[in-house]
Amino acid sequence: MLNNPSPVAFLSTGRMLFLVAAATLPMTLAFAAKPLPTSGSSGTGNQASGNQQATELAAVQRRAINKRVADFPEQADLSSPETACAAWNQAWARMDDQAVLELSWVKWGPRDIQKMERYRQRNPKETEVFNNALRGAEVLEVFTYREDLADVISKLKFPEGAGREPYSVRCFGKIGDEWKNLGENRLSDLEAARKDFNHKKETLWQHFVTLRDRIKSGQPVPPQGSSTDRIARIAPEEPLGLSMEKADLMGRIEWAMMHGGRDITARKSIEWGKVQRDENGNRTIRYKYFATIWDKDLYTMNQVFTFDAKGNILGREDVEGFPRKKMEKPVNIGTQKGMKQLVNDFFSKNFHDVTLRESLGWGKVVKTENGNASIHYQYRAKIWDKETKIMNQTFTFDPKGKFVSVEDVEGFPQDP
Repeated sequence: MLNNPSPVAFLSTGRMLFLVAAATLPMTLAFAAKPLPTSGSSGTGNQASGNQQATELAAVQRRAINKRVADFPEQADLSSPETACAAWNQAWARMDDQAVLELSWVKWGPRDIQKMERYRQRNPKETEVFNNALRGAEVLEVFTYREDLADVISKLKFPEGAGREPYSVRCFGKIGDEWKNLGENRLSDLEAARKDFNHKKETLWQHFVTLRDRIKSGQPVPPQGSSTDRIARIAPEEPLGLSMEKADLMGRIEWAMMHGGRDITARKSIEWGKVQRDENGNRTIRYKYFATIWDKDLYTMNQVFTFDAKGNILGREDVEGFPRKKMEKPVNIGTQKGMKQLVNDFFSKNFHDVTLRESLGWGKVVKTENGNASIHYQYRAKIWDKETKIMNQTFTFDPKGKFVSVEDVEGFPQDP
């Protein structure tokens, strides 16, 4: 979310974002296919019938909004996805946790609010930057699927050097006459935000229908993605078998990790503990894994997840002595592979105006007398999703892999 955040703090933030808006509901373009004809279009009766059926089953409607959050009314309006999105941004930015809760179908508990409050107290600068990015956001487009499920794309207004994934893709579901928040995904460019929905829209629709049915029947709302369906046993009698109960909790944690914790950009499982129950029927399971934070720092995490008897997640606590930062091996600047790694790492933290980059070629590694190493890198760059340039630059790093400089090769940049 922010550049160079404290890892433990952002792990808390990621969890809060999961619990506040527990589904990462991505989006895409069904309009990438041929547009369906309108009632006035020409064509055979069979074609019209087939198109009508396709419209009923799979059409995604796209609307351009292009309106700043600050231009929406301050009073919450849940009559449309875009007004609901603006209301959610405004409530979070003013740190009104109760309002955020009321604007979301997915609920969370007092412990989670307390953790967010502690995070805000420990990280006032990062909190202010993110809140201002929400206030200054521009709502760009709305995608609606089957009338009651919608994704809203907005661009958060981060200051230069912060917010490597400024495009917010927030999902909303309509129950009755109200649209409320279901979750958020964050992406680095507009095209990726547009294309993400179609891959998962039908699965997301099924999750929403389950949630909607529970709400309408007055049942408690579980974390999005949990299921009342029983899970089949996986070789329970074998030495390496997996019980239904353990597989259930592992699946819930995996889903939560996949759709929340945007600061964890890569994860590798190490081990799972045994399921334990307390006198109230609550269940706990320990999960140990490697986590890469914002494509930068690698940590060993060891956490205990707690669920109530119905499968709702109650909390997540670090095992004593964790997280532990894992020191990476130094990069070999004498090889093209090592220099490529350093250059790509440089782009992950800098040149945020380059919203799309396509490699065209790499030069040979050249060592200097002082031990530094340089490499030519040619690439096609899209600047702020608009202008395209051909870049050819020389990147230089010191013997320890620390960035020294970047310079344009003579005659560059060029128009494509």
